Amino acid sequence: TYSGSEITPDFARLARERHPHIDYQTRNITDKNTIGTSEIYNYVILSGVFHQPGDVPLRRWAQYMKELLLASWDLADRGIAFNVLNHHADFYRPGNYYADLNELQIFVSKELSRFYFLDNLSPLFETTFLVYKPEHIKHHTNPNFQKYLVNDTL
Repeated sequence: TYSGSEITPDFARLARERHPHIDYQTRNITDKNTIGTSEIYNYVILSGVFHQPGDVPLRRWAQYMKELLLASWDLADRGIAFNVLNHHADFYRPGNYYADLNELQIFVSKELSRFYFLDNLSPLFETTFLVYKPEHIKHHTNPNFQKYLVNDTL
């Protein structure tokens, strides 16, 4: 079962038209009042969400990105996936946000999980983060490695 959340009403309408079998809600998931108390997902996926900040100052955009990642993390019981344009690009398009991967990796490892994977295979300098909950990794880890997971918050 899939569902979607979209902050932009026009995008939510378009998503409903293209995929009428999926439940789409128009909301900002950083607003805790829009989330049900028992609402939880296996994975939360944010694709293309952080590419264009519009008129938001870049420093505020980076903070919002972190707030949205934390909110997504709270909604997931296995992990999250998200992508960003990365600052190693050899061309920059005005209006796009290019994330500092070093800063973002520090945030992910300190605030979310040490269990993450980076995919830099996109020719458009897009990086995808796959971030997993320690309990999900522990559940799927070879029993011989369990001793290395004792310090992970579960």
